[in-house]
Amino acid sequence: MSAISVSTVSQGDFNTPRALAPPSPIPGAYLLLQSDDHPGLVLVSQPLQEDNYAFWCRSMRLALSEKRKICFIDGSLSKPDPVLDLALAESWQCTNDIVTTWLLNATSKDIATSVIYAGSAVLLWQDLETRFSQSNAPRIFELNRSLMSLTQDSLSVSQYFTKLKILWEELNTFKPVVSCSCGGVKPIQAFLDQEYVMLFLMSLNKNLASVRS
Repeated sequence: MSAISVSTVSQGDFNTPRALAPPSPIPGAYLLLQSDDHPGLVLVSQPLQEDNYAFWCRSMRLALSEKRKICFIDGSLSKPDPVLDLALAESWQCTNDIVTTWLLNATSKDIATSVIYAGSAVLLWQDLETRFSQSNAPRIFELNRSLMSLTQDSLSVSQYFTKLKILWEELNTFKPVVSCSCGGVKPIQAFLDQEYVMLFLMSLNKNLASVRS
């Protein structure tokens, strides 16, 4: 059994034991910066534009997750109280500033200019999310239209499947995430999987009709 630190408080002739709360764990892995984690680093190949938020968001989340910095944009690692631990608060601020520059580097010049004064990485992220995730309707329409009009034609089965998969998976990024432990999500997922297969089969060339059966 681990020992609990105890201090004593003098109350007249009595010494009253008092258990001390263990120190808060330092999230060192999340504050750690590698030698290549510099302010000029560009994490994604395509900067954020007016019409590619879903793709950009997914790419940035993957890149930040790989660097164990996703906590700076989802709000799960808030700034430590400098009164309690000044060094830890300064380390957090340094890493937060680096993540903020990565976000700015990954946006177009006009967009970066509009969010450069955000107070933290999470506030910058939330600003972009609020502005660009609300303009998804035109893109959702385009994706659905592309899926409905997609045919194999001169494409190989592999090429056709790849095009279908790209459109389908981008469309899925706009759908709300539903999570529960009751099993109610399984029928929904099964239906979506079946719909995906139907889309694939419907647009195969006629000479591949045997595949449909």
